[in-house]
Amino acid sequence: MREQEFFEKMAAIWLELSKLKEAAEIIAREMAELEQAGMTSATIHVRSDNGGMELLHRSGSDYEQKNGRRREYIGKNSDKQLEARSKVKRYQSYQTLKGELASQQEHIRAIEYQISRLEMITLSKQAKLFSDVGTGNAGQQLYTVPTDWNLLTPKMVIEYFKRSPILAAIAGDVEDILGKMEWAEGEKLAA
Repeated sequence: MREQEFFEKMAAIWLELSKLKEAAEIIAREMAELEQAGMTSATIHVRSDNGGMELLHRSGSDYEQKNGRRREYIGKNSDKQLEARSKVKRYQSYQTLKGELASQQEHIRAIEYQISRLEMITLSKQAKLFSDVGTGNAGQQLYTVPTDWNLLTPKMVIEYFKRSPILAAIAGDVEDILGKMEWAEGEKLAA
């Protein structure tokens, strides 16, 4: 894969990730609005004896804990019935949004996990490159790389490559690449 293609793919991943996070925030706001408007997890029951309406609350619900019973009689008043139906509908919408939010968050976590995994693979390859590759000369002191990767400057990388008989051939190319990358800015700041 070419470098440009890699950066284009990473940009697409970050764009998708930001869209998913934005969608999750919208869902969370919608859920908060539904909660604020009031909702209930009851089932609607229309009484056959007098045409009145009841809400059958779930066992252990807030209504049952407050009132000691699960049935809430609404009556025949159409405004009260409409409000009760709206509360039940908001609860159902809330549950649907809750599932969507969980799905979005799982998708976000999966993408972030893969990005972290890619970073760890990259760092472990860098660590192997900088610490396991010997100079081939037992009498010569090996160049040690600091464990804090923020302290690693392009100059140190180039120096290590030049000392290694295995990597010396590509030291010039590495120097050119590092000169074009972010590390060049870091070295200017460090100087």
